[in-house]
Amino acid sequence: MQQDYSQQDVETALRTWVSAYHKSHPGVQRNLLFLDFDGVINTYKEDANRKMFTGKRSHMKFMDVSDAESMKNLNKLMKKYNPEIIVSSSWRYSGLDYCRDYLYHCGLIESARITDTTCTDELSPRHEEILSWLEKHPDFTNFVILDDIYMSELSKHQVMTEFPDGFDAKGLARAERLFAKGPIA
Repeated sequence: MQQDYSQQDVETALRTWVSAYHKSHPGVQRNLLFLDFDGVINTYKEDANRKMFTGKRSHMKFMDVSDAESMKNLNKLMKKYNPEIIVSSSWRYSGLDYCRDYLYHCGLIESARITDTTCTDELSPRHEEILSWLEKHPDFTNFVILDDIYMSELSKHQVMTEFPDGFDAKGLARAERLFAKGPIA
């Protein structure tokens, strides 16, 4: 998509992509979750785990600063709507396996599918990276973004978190409402 677009342009494109997928895959629901880490599951609270961990697949070390309550809420969302996770966090530059290792170590349910990351070969505003990913992969019916960076063009699909609170009960309720709406129409 071009870089100068309005929220209306974005919604029109999304409806077009979802409509085409729905026609070719009637009755199939494919939810996506674009996941940021810092400010969503990582809150750097005083009681955070704060220990080094070596990944199983990536063999890289990282510090666990996850928030137990945020991870509990993320798991509730995963169990209820089973979205595929697309990592949009800057942590993605360490690789998909690294992100998987970290999320599973922090308590993400094993049945969760972490399938991809947004672009890792350039740095653009996050909303542009998400739109670019969606344009390249228009086979979805709905998506939710969990992020502490406001994205005006995608705000209808975003759960805006606050850094010290992370993905709290209020955020979980909004994410559930967004997924419950069903396919983007």
